[in-house]
Amino acid sequence: MSDGKIVRLGQVSLASLKAKYEAFVTVEGIVARKAAALESLLKESREKLERIDVDSAQARQILARFESLDAATSSVSFRQACVTRNGRSS
Repeated sequence: MSDGKIVRLGQVSLASLKAKYEAFVTVEGIVARKAAALESLLKESREKLERIDVDSAQARQILARFESLDAATSSVSFRQACVTRNGRSS
């Protein structure tokens, strides 16, 4: 019965039976029960994606700092070379 192989068309009229079997024998109940696991998986996946987004944003910030450092290092090297050339030619 938990596999959803028994399907009842229409509503379960007795409250005691409805409470006990609706999730196993009605189309709506079967879908809701089986979808619960998928909804949980979807929620977990979205949470993981949020963590990945945060981590990648931090990584992009670090990369931007390295690029800035690289540009500054290149600028300093260029200026040192200019000073060295000007100092030798005087």
